[in-house]
Amino acid sequence: MGNIAVDPTTSLLFIDFTNGAALHLSGTAELEWVTPGGPGDDDGTGRRVRFHPEFTSTNRLALATGRDVSYSPHNPALQP
Repeated sequence: MGNIAVDPTTSLLFIDFTNGAALHLSGTAELEWVTPGGPGDDDGTGRRVRFHPEFTSTNRLALATGRDVSYSPHNPALQP
């Protein structure tokens, strides 16, 4: 979060590891302070990030097959 406070330039990269499709978003982000546990709060932290995309790009990546890729043990659990 400190990085965004210092430099709001941000990028997001979404990769579909099954087919190599990629979506790249770049733009700016701002850190917003909200009531902890209130609407839009990120996991009860009292803050949220609002992303403002300015550029989008889609492409295909040359990736190893899906069986060679695994999820990071540091990712939070998926919510239903």
